[in-house]
Amino acid sequence: MSARQYSFSGSTVDASIVFDEMRDVHERGYVSITFYTDSTLSTIATPTAGIILVEVSEDGVSYGTIENGTVLAKNVSSSAKYLRPNWSGSTEFLAITFSDIASAPNFLCTVYRFGGF
Repeated sequence: MSARQYSFSGSTVDASIVFDEMRDVHERGYVSITFYTDSTLSTIATPTAGIILVEVSEDGVSYGTIENGTVLAKNVSSSAKYLRPNWSGSTEFLAITFSDIASAPNFLCTVYRFGGF
């Protein structure tokens, strides 16, 4: 089975990020998010509030919701077993929106892609 991993990071301060580097032939995708107190991503943080919205698109124009694509930020921590946002189908773009995240100003997003068409 073919697999690939992508990672990107940034600020959670009411941010909307589009990741457009998933031009591959993998069928399924999963998103994992880790929050940090610092921009060097050395101290893990647990948000106390906020919402994360994850959407995907084939063309970078029309985005759609995915399974478990809306996550309460407080459920994401170093020991969290939250249901990871995931999808099946051809996708080249991932949009992630952080709204009102408290106590966790930085993030690392890891996207795992599996399978092939």
